[in-house]
Amino acid sequence: MADLWGAYLGIDQVGVHDPFFDLGGNSLTGMAMVLAIEKDLGRPIAPAVLFEHPTVAAFAAALDGGGDPGAQEALSTSSARGQRRRRARSGNRK
Repeated sequence: MADLWGAYLGIDQVGVHDPFFDLGGNSLTGMAMVLAIEKDLGRPIAPAVLFEHPTVAAFAAALDGGGDPGAQEALSTSSARGQRRRRARSGNRK
């Protein structure tokens, strides 16, 4: 995960406790990175997860559920809500 962050941030090493935005990340880079992670994992990830958990360690723990049984539902619910908004904006309502 840290290597992927480094690739998107254009830096060689990312520590697991280094905040994404302190390393030069921005919202556009973050969105692209979250999308790539979604594709790698084959499941939706709400973009807010990066903003709420801006270090590799916290982000990975959030993706694993972090011991919170409702965490996975929150990840997919937020992402599903975003997908509905994107479909509505594109005029492709389903």
